[in-house]
Amino acid sequence: MIDRLLELVPTYGLYIVAISTFLSCLAIPIPSSLIMLTAGAFVASGDLSGTGAAAVALGGAVAGDQVGYAIGRSASGFIDRLRGKAALMVGKARNLTQTHGGMAVFSSRWLFSPLGPYLNLVTGAAQMNWLRFTAWGVAGEVVWVAIYLGIGFTFGSQIEAVAEIGGNISGALAAGVVTIGLWQWLRGVMKADRQNGVSIVEAKNLVELIRKGNTRESLTYLTESGRTTDVGEWGESSLMAAIQEKNFEVAKAILRLSPDIEHENDDGWSVMESAAIVGDPEMFSMILDAGGNVNRKLNDPLQLGMTPLHWAANRGHCSIVQMCLDHGVDVDVKNGNGKTPLMMQQSIEMTELLLEAGASRTVKNKYRRNAYKEHIYQAKSSGGADPIKGRQQIIKLLKPTRWFDFF
Repeated sequence: MIDRLLELVPTYGLYIVAISTFLSCLAIPIPSSLIMLTAGAFVASGDLSGTGAAAVALGGAVAGDQVGYAIGRSASGFIDRLRGKAALMVGKARNLTQTHGGMAVFSSRWLFSPLGPYLNLVTGAAQMNWLRFTAWGVAGEVVWVAIYLGIGFTFGSQIEAVAEIGGNISGALAAGVVTIGLWQWLRGVMKADRQNGVSIVEAKNLVELIRKGNTRESLTYLTESGRTTDVGEWGESSLMAAIQEKNFEVAKAILRLSPDIEHENDDGWSVMESAAIVGDPEMFSMILDAGGNVNRKLNDPLQLGMTPLHWAANRGHCSIVQMCLDHGVDVDVKNGNGKTPLMMQQSIEMTELLLEAGASRTVKNKYRRNAYKEHIYQAKSSGGADPIKGRQQIIKLLKPTRWFDFF
């Protein structure tokens, strides 16, 4: 039976490649990269057409990108209702787009591919020019297809050699599955060791309950175990998960047990960033009272140097911004790109608040743009459909008072 199924792979392989690349661009957990590598190996063995594999992979990926863009453009409110890991990925995608525009679309096809599906939604919701999105997207997908098919093709002979040892190709595929399984197991062991020897299966328990919205079970778990060291799939703490899910009842229960406020997930995020993004004043205040560092800067390569003040200003949380300022945060603090909160905020009310707090109109980022020029640049980059209401009024408020500050 297995041999018969393997005989069908060269025939139906192109359909599998097309479907997997399409679905992966919609954030559906399909191992498209692994399938692409396998397709490359079949091309090397002569069982699949190289041109055909490249064409259907590119076609499926581009089609998936277009569907994601269309969903974001027609249902932008849906994005803001996302929770948990999806909300975190959307936040990264949104800021990557604001910072790098079309280049963000290009790099998210292959360099930061986990962000790709979410960036499709974000660019659609922001109404990025369709031709611009498509041009950068197709270019990035070409690179992705070339890389993975090329790697699969290059190592195709080794895959065949392993298959011969195993007796048939299924042996090679089984070896690949075993390798992936061992890697996952080793990753789990390392996480468990990081949690002072606690089993990763047990450590994920509370986070999983929170993600599923099981408030009563979560509170019972806390009462019975008294443990706050649980981590999730991405290394997030139970407190971070509770805040991201806006389950403040569970978050408060965790805080009463004195958790590690400075715990970071695998990307370097802590509860401070999550609380600033969610924007609940009471929760943010409780995090500060528990020892949260309001001046901490994010170590995530995609959001380097972002502070709670940046996030709160960008999301329009005036009360959180005021708390940060009351705790002595520099109103002109810069992130990794030299951008200040004034450059990243998106409302008239926030503009006025930051200016009243003494934010500078003239300080420049690493692109040699002050807040006035930065907002003009963002408006032009939106492709004529600026998602920020009142942008022109914001630009007017940010207009420098001295002529030489225009340059």
